[in-house]
Amino acid sequence: MKKFSKKAIRSAEVFTDCFILFFAVVFAYYIYGKIIGRPLPGGLFHYCQLGLLSGIIGTLSFYFIGLYHHQASMMNLIETRKIIKTL
Repeated sequence: MKKFSKKAIRSAEVFTDCFILFFAVVFAYYIYGKIIGRPLPGGLFHYCQLGLLSGIIGTLSFYFIGLYHHQASMMNLIETRKIIKTL
């Protein structure tokens, strides 16, 4: 049961990271249109594709840098260092 919950948590983390990266690109498109008053060239569909690509690449980067393999550390310094390195 414990192994299942670790896999479930890891899967939820991967899905959430991918969604947040996707949402950030689409939200930036929306905010730009509201602030500037005109949409970016290419339309929303192209920025959804870019968001999906960003989510996949970002999630893979997090995976290969080791962010989904938790290590116990004080104040999560190891994870913070890995996030900064990845970004």
